[in-house]
This record gives sequence, C-alpha cells and structure tokens, in this order.
Amino acid sequence: MLLFYVGENRYAINCHHILRIIPKVTLKSVPYTMNYMVGFLNLGGKPVPVVDFCQLIEHRNAYPSMNSRIILIKDPQFESERILGILGEKVDEIIPLQAEQFSKTEFPLHYFPYLDKVYSDDKGIIQCVNILEFFRFLSVEIFKAVGKEHEEH
Repeated sequence: MLLFYVGENRYAINCHHILRIIPKVTLKSVPYTMNYMVGFLNLGGKPVPVVDFCQLIEHRNAYPSMNSRIILIKDPQFESERILGILGEKVDEIIPLQAEQFSKTEFPLHYFPYLDKVYSDDKGIIQCVNILEFFRFLSVEIFKAVGKEHEEH
C-alpha cells in the first residue's frame, strides 16, 4: 500500500491500482468545476484529471512541499481508458499492508463513500481509499470535464 497524508491524517492506496507517481507539475486549469479538481495533466496527449485530495477531504489546497506528488491511478473497471491523478501530501512511503488487513468501518461515511476501511497501528488510523468507489464518486463531475477537454483538442 502507498501511504500519503492530508495534514496529519494518513491514507493508503493499493499499489495494484497505481500507474505511476510523479512530482507536482503545472496543470491546465479547468474553469467552472469543483474546487478539488485542480486541472489536467497531459499524459501522452491524453488529458488526465487531477484531484487535490486535501481539497476534497479538508477543503484546503495541498501544501506545496518536496513530498507532494501526483499519484496516477487506473479505474478498475476501465483500466486502459480511465486514469485519474490524486494530488497528495507526503507521498513517500510504501507500507507492507494488504487490503485484507483493513477493516470495514462501523458507520457509513456518506460524504466519503470511498473511505470505507481502516487499519490501526501505533501511530493511529490509516484510511484505505477504495479506488472503485473513488472513481464512482467522481465520475459524473470529472469525466464530463475530460470529455469537454478532449473535444477542444
């Protein structure tokens, strides 16, 4: 699992879904979208939407730092066609956990349906990002914008 932060809170993504991790680069801004949509990354001529996970979770921009990265993930249902970037803070550690080690939360997080499992260690809680649910949550807003961006080119 790849570990990253939003402030002091820890999140994990199963490495199976990660295409690559890149430094924060200049993105093409997208007007009239949600605050968490920070722009498009040009990946081999294909526009890839990038979401600021800090904006999504805490309604603030990711802090600019040496460890802020864009995590490119693949949609489990459309792996070759849908790619999304997640801008995270302190993206610098692979942890030796498996998805099966995370437990289902007891109460549903309606505003964050993609954060449905947790793991506890001596440093606190790690929330696992369910990539399938994350793509479902963002699909209407984000991929509508991707279609418009692709039509313009």
